[in-house]
Amino acid sequence: SFCRRMILEKGAEWALDWAGRLSAENKGILLADFLAVMDSIPEFRALIVTQASGVQARYWEKVNLYKAVFHDPDDFSNTVKAVLNAGRWDQALLMALASLTEKDHLVGKASDYLRILRYPLEKKAGNAMEPDNSLVSLPYVLAKIFLWLDTARGGIKREDLAMLEVYYFDFLNHSERKPHHIWQQMADNPTFFAQLVSMMFWTASDSRPYEEIPESEKEQYKKQAEVAFKLLHNWKGYPGEGKTAEERDILLRKWCDEVLERTKQNECEAVGQVRVGEVLARVRVSADEGDGVWPCRVAREYIDERGYEAVARGIATGRFNSIGMISFTMDKAGQSEREWALAYQDAASKIRDDYPKTARMLENMAEKYQFFAEHDVRDMEKYTDP
Repeated sequence: SFCRRMILEKGAEWALDWAGRLSAENKGILLADFLAVMDSIPEFRALIVTQASGVQARYWEKVNLYKAVFHDPDDFSNTVKAVLNAGRWDQALLMALASLTEKDHLVGKASDYLRILRYPLEKKAGNAMEPDNSLVSLPYVLAKIFLWLDTARGGIKREDLAMLEVYYFDFLNHSERKPHHIWQQMADNPTFFAQLVSMMFWTASDSRPYEEIPESEKEQYKKQAEVAFKLLHNWKGYPGEGKTAEERDILLRKWCDEVLERTKQNECEAVGQVRVGEVLARVRVSADEGDGVWPCRVAREYIDERGYEAVARGIATGRFNSIGMISFTMDKAGQSEREWALAYQDAASKIRDDYPKTARMLENMAEKYQFFAEHDVRDMEKYTDP
């Protein structure tokens, strides 16, 4: 408190004068402690880099960098490197937050923010995701960094941001900046999608009996499966989204074929077919597109022409899950389900001649909703006073 007050009264020259005296007297540890209690400025850091490595390490282990002042981007970059070398990811985050939100703060280079985001991945530090500084709200800070990187220049690859979104998925999913590069990566890269499908399951590709696998590896498999499931579950798009029906169908066929082939190679063929079906279920069919009937033409090809029964199951499951929970009033029990049943019956009648297997899938879906409608009516009668 005394040092801060004196700087306010007499300026940084006072601190630099005392720092010079301590340096001249070879009191390096005291010098580091003295400078670390004050807001970091370029002159302090220039003096610190002339000291022994132990003195430098002590300074970077103690200094608070939220209000640090920087002369130029190189100064910012060097400070990021130094504080990360000291293992203080929380301080690097504070630097990033201040540079992107505080008025008159110098903004660093894109490579600096990428270095900060990559630090936990490269160090594989289990506790690096939980900075000690209570001022840091991780979803908020990460959102600010990703929002800036989204518009930054300098050759940032979308694939790099997508992989960082995977690592920080849970945090970004609860922030103002939702993951989106990863969804485009899944739509553009069928190999990546197939890899996620494979990560969810234990396959015969590992010849060791499951009981002989170390617990640490089992835990790693579990974490990978959880991440893969979250990504597959939260993706609501599909390849070719936003393009014309013709362009979309070309992309869909190529993407689906690649996923099916990759998952077959990875010994999870049936699961791959179901997941492909869930994606095909999301494809929107416009009224002026052929017969205007859902599912899309590519989905029907895989069911009728190629005989993928698991794809049909995935389409039906994906469609059912996308509708969500249905509520009703006492006088309209089962009405929504009956409307869905009639819609699927009508769709089946329109395509039965050309796509009989797909029509049968639609009829099964209609029967399911008809069952739900009757079940709701029985429940309402059961729990309604006469």
